[in-house]
Amino acid sequence: RKKIVLPHPDNYFIGHIDNYLSRIKVATLTLSTSLKRGDRILIKGQTTKPLIFSVTSMERHYQEIEKAENGLQVAIRVPSLVRKGDSVFLHTSEKLKN
Repeated sequence: RKKIVLPHPDNYFIGHIDNYLSRIKVATLTLSTSLKRGDRILIKGQTTKPLIFSVTSMERHYQEIEKAENGLQVAIRVPSLVRKGDSVFLHTSEKLKN
């Protein structure tokens, strides 16, 4: 049974983690809305602590991109461990920024 993650009013759901490559600290996700380099995102899951960071590297088919649209699968560099199925949100709150 899948746990339902309720978003904070300042966070907008943009997708789920599809895969995590631990050696290079890269996660792949399929977007349900657009995402651009520099956006702050929040990743959290059942066993993954909330992780807030800015997107500094984003690729599609091994090519660096600035912006990705709805429905595309992209790879992003993440600062620490995330897990398949973790929820990804666009993070807009000023209060919780690192």
